[in-house]
Amino acid sequence: MFWILYAFLWLLMWLPLPLLYPLSDLCALLMYHVIRYRRKLVHKNLCNSFPDRTPKEIRRMEWKVYRNFVDVMIESMYSIHMSKSEIKKRLTYSGKEVLDEALAKKQACFIMTAHYGNYEWLTGAKLSFEKDYNYFTIYRALSNKHFDKIMMDVRQRRHNINIEMHNLMRQLEKNHQAGVTGFYGMIADQKPSRKNPSR
Repeated sequence: MFWILYAFLWLLMWLPLPLLYPLSDLCALLMYHVIRYRRKLVHKNLCNSFPDRTPKEIRRMEWKVYRNFVDVMIESMYSIHMSKSEIKKRLTYSGKEVLDEALAKKQACFIMTAHYGNYEWLTGAKLSFEKDYNYFTIYRALSNKHFDKIMMDVRQRRHNINIEMHNLMRQLEKNHQAGVTGFYGMIADQKPSRKNPSR
């Protein structure tokens, strides 16, 4: 069943991105009104973050959260077929000379970002540089093993090295001992887990 779903997504993602957004809106409607995926959690988080907003405003924000969430997922799947030139066109940023200077000195670098825009496209950041740097992307494994496998496949097509967040310190030490340098990308806007403070 998993491979049938994967094959369907692989074929579907050949459509131009503007044609995929109406599909994204339909999926968001299903997730929000029918499946009600994490509705209580989203509502709680929005109320905690925006205590001055009215219930009506919170509901509007909830819908925007779901639209954005599904858009990011669709765009992430779309990146399966994205060429290097398209990635370079969509990923533009300044300050690359700082990274070049640090890596020339054999220093490891961390690039911090947030859950803003399509953070998954940043797994292709290596392709935006002229030099062939090691790029380590730090991720948190998804609870759904099948979907986690799909996301890993998408990320690995960008020629980066994926590190599960719980293995980060071991990998840093291993790279240091072996003299391996590169830059590490991570999303750093989530609160630490209370279940295991050491992580």
